[in-house]
Amino acid sequence: MNSLNILVVDDHPLQLKQISYQLNALNVKNVQCVTSGEAALEALSARAFDLLFCDLNMPGMDGVELLSQVAEQGFKGRVVLVSAMENAIISSVRWMCEALELSVAGVLEKPFREQVLRQLVQSCAYQCVDSSTTKPKIQVSDEEFLFALASGQVINHYQPKVDFNTQQLVGVEALARWQHPNYGVLYPDTFLPIVERCGLQNELFNTVMLNVIDAINTQQLPCATAINVTHNELEQPRFSESFLSLCREHGISPSMITLELTETEVYRDSSNLYRNLARLRLNHVGLAIDDFGTGYSSLSKLSQLPFTEMKIDRSFIQMFRTNAKHTHIVASICELAKRMEIQLVAEGVEDETTWFSLKSLGVDVCQGYFTGRPMDIQALNQQYL
Repeated sequence: MNSLNILVVDDHPLQLKQISYQLNALNVKNVQCVTSGEAALEALSARAFDLLFCDLNMPGMDGVELLSQVAEQGFKGRVVLVSAMENAIISSVRWMCEALELSVAGVLEKPFREQVLRQLVQSCAYQCVDSSTTKPKIQVSDEEFLFALASGQVINHYQPKVDFNTQQLVGVEALARWQHPNYGVLYPDTFLPIVERCGLQNELFNTVMLNVIDAINTQQLPCATAINVTHNELEQPRFSESFLSLCREHGISPSMITLELTETEVYRDSSNLYRNLARLRLNHVGLAIDDFGTGYSSLSKLSQLPFTEMKIDRSFIQMFRTNAKHTHIVASICELAKRMEIQLVAEGVEDETTWFSLKSLGVDVCQGYFTGRPMDIQALNQQYL
């Protein structure tokens, strides 16, 4: 962590001294402290920082205005909101940051706790390692990706899903990756625009599905596997028939597969959607509602569609320990899932404290960096088989 560059902005000299002292105790050497928003902007224009601790309640330029100007400058580091204000205000500022495309690492409440500060800095250090190894934006053509789909360059990585009680692997989520011959592994942000522009959703789904089938038949996937599916695919009259035929053709049980739909995707109604989902459930295919809590009609869709799994959106998980409203929302989702007898999955779990807090609420399954990042099939087997 000693390579992190941190800027702390707070108008209170004692707070600056305390945070600086604790950061040095965490072996963070590159710490600059300023007492105003104007001084912070000057510092940010002079050098790059990985992490910005920003007090919200300051005279003159307050933290809200400072963050707005920081976003205009194109700040690429992460932000920690420092405040003694009520949670509703902090939550509003956090959503403002998201709208401004500022990455918020977390909240440091006053008086701050050393443990919270340590977790924030550690999380940022991991993120900085990831970003330092991330390759620059790569430009690829539509034709290149079409060839990749046809030639087997699109592979699956798998993120583990771990039971909170047994700490055993109970499932994985299949995530598409492009194994480019020149650039190495490319992530969806590179090729999803091509998929959407060229209408290749079906082709991508089939590729991911065939990769899963191959891994199951070669005994490399010992558990249920989740695959993302779009609303457009589920509106196709023969989607369920084609899916079930593919399972029969390759001799795998449909119960080995869970299809994940985002809440915004399941918002639109259609007879084909209901028919496909009903047929899939009749054949024991799992159905998960992803990003639960962020869409427009969560409760009505839960009553109308045969979901077997709910995935709490990561935005609630990452804030629920520091935001009382999010704490209540997560607890309510847990109670709802139990009453409806639907398995509950928490996404975005990144530290031990969050793990134990969610376990105490009765969440069933963890999916996050704390229990495992997405990995190729070889790494999955080495770790879990």
